[in-house]
Amino acid sequence: GQDGSRKSMDCLFVERGALRAVERRMIDKSKYMDFLEAQLLRMSQLLMTAEKKAEERKKKNEETSTLQSQVSEMKAKLLQLELQDMSKGEHFFSPTNTTNQQETAADQPEELALTLQNDANSSIDDANRVASKSQHNEEEIESRTLASKVMSLEKRIDEIKQQNEEKFRIYQRLESRMDEI
Repeated sequence: GQDGSRKSMDCLFVERGALRAVERRMIDKSKYMDFLEAQLLRMSQLLMTAEKKAEERKKKNEETSTLQSQVSEMKAKLLQLELQDMSKGEHFFSPTNTTNQQETAADQPEELALTLQNDANSSIDDANRVASKSQHNEEEIESRTLASKVMSLEKRIDEIKQQNEEKFRIYQRLESRMDEI
């Protein structure tokens, strides 16, 4: 009868060892979970930083375009004044100096200056649109990539949590069986 009791003791010893191994694995798993959660936190921080940078860049772009349009307005005004001066000079030298001609000559440079100003403004607008679009796209892609990484990490964490819960249930069943023995 002693043989049988030794066998059950050996079994018990093996099962205890197996339980310890399971326990160690569970501890490792929870450490890994902590690591994953830390990664997740870092990723969401990165995401926030990227969003903040995008916002700042947008603001800078807006300021730049305002400055550029102010500059182009000044240039157009300067051109207008130059053209007016030129037209005045032409009047002065023109052989037929009727008031009618003076008016049309004075009107034309203003129209020309306006056209030039509009051209300048629209090309600046186009350039800004293209610049902000490409930057926005880059930021968007970056943010989306980060967001998807965060999501897949979250999924992984959930999976591991579920696995751990299952393992823990098995572990508890084993424990109760050990107690019965």
